[in-house]
Amino acid sequence: MASPFPKLALIFVCSLAAGVSLAADEKKPTVPPAETTDWSKYVVHSELKAKIVKVERGGGLLVEVPGPPQLKATGTGNNMRTTQVPGKPEKFSVMFAEGGLVRWGKLPAKTDTDGKKASYTPDELAVLKQPLGVSGYAAARTDLKVGQIVEFVMIRPRELAAAKAGLGDLLVKRATIVGEDTTAKPAEPPKKKKD
Repeated sequence: MASPFPKLALIFVCSLAAGVSLAADEKKPTVPPAETTDWSKYVVHSELKAKIVKVERGGGLLVEVPGPPQLKATGTGNNMRTTQVPGKPEKFSVMFAEGGLVRWGKLPAKTDTDGKKASYTPDELAVLKQPLGVSGYAAARTDLKVGQIVEFVMIRPRELAAAKAGLGDLLVKRATIVGEDTTAKPAEPPKKKKD
């Protein structure tokens, strides 16, 4: 009587080979191309933390930063006190440099098809960390929304002196989404016209 072990071994090897070919057919996340922007023409001018007020056409953003603190006097005579209060917020537009990046400060939550929390695979994490050497996780410019708090790295052309650089000369090299404005009111849906 012949031993069943050679047949079982053959079945095991065939099933193992089929599993390897199926694993090779799975789609793997693609690594984005290496950064090609020549940043040597620019120099970092400043860092800025601001709230997005409006996403403008053409890729610009209207942002709001707190104004310089003001002193407020209360009381009279010996009871006079001065306190520091936030200044009036300032709004201005910013534009991205050609190779400007958008990043998440924290790893964004991932959900499966049922809407349940899911974990990232090692390959997905590797893609989100690209390009190497840049903090945060990859995001798209379409991820920028009104009410988000964003840290911007602003750059200016190298040949332009820092003292002569105005807001219109500065570009965004990197925008990192760090949070949401919890005091912002949700946008109201447009009102229907009465007939």
